[in-house]
Formats: sequence, structure tokens, C-alpha cells
Amino acid sequence: MRKFKKNKFLFFPLEIGLAHITRSIAIAEKMITDGHDACVVVPSKKIELFKDTIATLIPTEIYDDSEDSHPLHKFKDIEYLCHISKKEQEIAEKIKPDCIVVDYRLSALIACMICDKKTVFISDGGWGPHDFAMPNPGLEKTIFRTSGFVIDFLFKYLKGKFIKSLFIAAKKRGFKGDKNDIINSILYIAPEFKNYLPAKKSLPKIEYVGPIFWSGFERFGDQSVNGLKPDGKTVYLTFGGTGFDGEKLISLSGAMVKRGYRVLVSSSIITDVKNFPKHDKLLPFKFVDGGKASEIADLIVCHGGYGTMMQAVMAGKPVLAIPYNFSQLIHSLRFQELGLGKCVSKKSMLNIFYLICNMWNRFEKNARKIKTQDILNGMEEVMQNCEKYKKRIEKFIANDKNRNGSSSAADSIYAFLLK
Repeated sequence: MRKFKKNKFLFFPLEIGLAHITRSIAIAEKMITDGHDACVVVPSKKIELFKDTIATLIPTEIYDDSEDSHPLHKFKDIEYLCHISKKEQEIAEKIKPDCIVVDYRLSALIACMICDKKTVFISDGGWGPHDFAMPNPGLEKTIFRTSGFVIDFLFKYLKGKFIKSLFIAAKKRGFKGDKNDIINSILYIAPEFKNYLPAKKSLPKIEYVGPIFWSGFERFGDQSVNGLKPDGKTVYLTFGGTGFDGEKLISLSGAMVKRGYRVLVSSSIITDVKNFPKHDKLLPFKFVDGGKASEIADLIVCHGGYGTMMQAVMAGKPVLAIPYNFSQLIHSLRFQELGLGKCVSKKSMLNIFYLICNMWNRFEKNARKIKTQDILNGMEEVMQNCEKYKKRIEKFIANDKNRNGSSSAADSIYAFLLK
């Protein structure tokens, strides 16, 4: 490996949920072991979850508790973007990094422009400025061939509106640069396999590094899962740090147990493990090593979060996904399209329309209406065809099974800094 001068990196992950934070911490820890300095911005209310990391954590109160508060929901509100980015700029000016790494946190890009720092943007699900083919939302192939280009166009239009809002806010805050120069100067990192959501027209600086996992929950999570063995009818149930409420998680896990399944359930920050009923086939954990749980399970039932789904694939297990937001819907539909799992979603075509037209709340409301019976039926369907799913998964990851995403991402960023 090349010798690099010691650099300081500042990570701005999206604060909603946990996935973007853990992904940033995983790369930051790799950089620190390589001899660099790395700081990660984390909301104060979640910082206790990551207290054992070797990365430097910067507690913030930039967003409020509501998902409606973050710029993905309020990107039309220029004043709000200006307000958020000013706080992010203050952090960047205080830390004085050599490079800022933004994970899905679009507002932080404004601070990067104004501070004139080398910028890396990490995003899965096609949220970089490159184009990709939207997955089939469950339409007949002939219908999708004729309507798919409309979905692609609308999603491209939506991303264009995001980018336009960011630059309007940046200009209002004094940025004088050119939009295209900024877009082309950023290194884009896709934490996914190249054959997963391939770009139609790749940018010159897009790097596919493979899935990025943080080992913290493996190191500090509940260790009792390590003593469990596969039994042919085990489900790993998790909704990550966002999505359905605790009541839904508890009732769904109980319904699975009644069907005869052993259920490993991660409650995360959604609810307390004490709220689950006592049953010898119901094993609730606060945090658990998702990779290990996926190895033990025969099926992973989740919210369509990319990290959870990639852990399932790396363990060779199919997924039943109940998506709660746009990125989760894209991943869920793509898994279904590739034959790696099944998506349970109400009126998928209408959901895409809601999301592209910025009607986020309607999609989330629909997601919460998914009936438990529909989820159980989906489980039975996947379990009955489990071996077919496993063969497709094995073929899909054949060339990438041993790839280390955080290490590849760090190396790509180092090379980017040298240019």
C-alpha cells in the first residue's frame, strides 16, 4: 500500500436511523488504523450507541427528532437548507479537515462548496447524479418495458430538483462556483456491487466498493446469538433504526412464532426488549451482529435497509422486505427483480409515483398499512422456494464474496486525495 501523509477526515452521515452513521464509522475506523485522523458527526441522542468506537465523535443537534425535518423531505425549503448547512459549515471550519465525506446527507454538500474542501459523496440506491435503470415495481414485463422509461425520467427529474435546490441555497449563502464543476469534482462512492444497480452513464469518479459494514454491534452487541445453531425454520426480523413502530415489530414477531418459526428479532432503537412477550421461540435482542444472525436464519424479514439486505446476501440467505422509504423501495424491488428476495408493498407503482412527486408521507402511511397476513404469506412463499433463492444468491455474489467495502472505500478516498 502507498505511503500517505497523515490527513484529517470529517464525516457527515445522514442522522436519520443508524445505517449511514455506522457506515461512516466503519470507514473512519479503517482510516484511523491506517494512521489518519477521522471525525464523525453524530446526533447527541445516539452518541451513547457508538461510545466504544475508536473514531472521534462530534455530538450535534442539527436536525430535530422528526423524519420530516431532514432535507430529503424539505428540499424545497431553501431557508431551511441554508439554516442546516450553516451549522454544518461551522463544524467543518472548526475541524479544518483535508477532506469531507458526506454519506447521503445532501445539505452537507452546501457546506463543502462554501468551505472549498475535497468532497466524497457516499450513497447507495442510485442517489448519485449518475443515471441507472429503476427496478421493475412488480409490473408485467411488457407493461414495464413501455412504462419503465417514464419512471426513469421522473426519478432523474426528482434528483435534478434536489441538486437545483442545493445550488440555490449555496448561491444564497455566497457560493460563487459553477454547478457542473462541483458535480464533476466530487468522488462518488457506491457501497454496492457493480452488477447491483449499474449506472447507465458512469461519472468519471464513481467507485463501486462493495457493502460496508460496521463491526461495532458484533463487538459490543448481544453475544448470546453466537451460541445458536440453524434449525431450518428460523427468521431474523429487524426494521433497523427507522420504519415501523415497536408495536408492529412486537405483534409481527408474535405472529411468526405462532406459525412455528423461531424468531431472532433486533429491536434496535425502535422498542425495548422488555416489551416482547416471553416465549422459547422468540429471542429479542437490542443490538445483534446482523451478519451472524443472517447466517443462523433461513430468512431475513426487514424494512429493505441496504445494510441489512447485503448482510443477508453475504450470508447466502433470501430477504422478505417491507420498504418504508424510497431507497428501501428501490432496494426491495431490485432484490425481487434479481431473484434474491421478495418485496411486500402496497401498490408499488403508485408508491413510486408518491415518492417521485415528493408525497413521502403517503408512501409511509401505505407502508404502515401492510397487513401481517400479507407478510406471513410472503414468508411462506419464500421459504417454500428457499433453495432456488440460495442458488441465485450464490451466483450473484460469486465474484465479490470476500470484498471489504470499508477498506476499498478508504483506499479510493486516499487515491482521490493524491490527485
